[in-house]
Amino acid sequence: MRMEKPEQSYFDPSKRNRAENGYAGLKNLGATCYQNSMIQQFFNVPIFRYSLMCTDDGQAPNVVEHEGRKIDDNLVHQFQRLFATLELTDR
Repeated sequence: MRMEKPEQSYFDPSKRNRAENGYAGLKNLGATCYQNSMIQQFFNVPIFRYSLMCTDDGQAPNVVEHEGRKIDDNLVHQFQRLFATLELTDR
């Protein structure tokens, strides 16, 4: 399975390029640092990351409108999108 960069992403990392060590991070949206650190630990376990990204939960996208945007309100799909963004982002 080949991953490709999504055409559009609502994930908005800082405007800087990737760190010298090649890692990308998550933006703290206010008291989310503990949750972010846990997500980053899961991301840095390759077997977990790629297993989750290849998972088909059998659910169709549950598209809802939130603050003027249409998003897929499915936790598995959101984690797949987040992990793919962290994997493929240039920032």
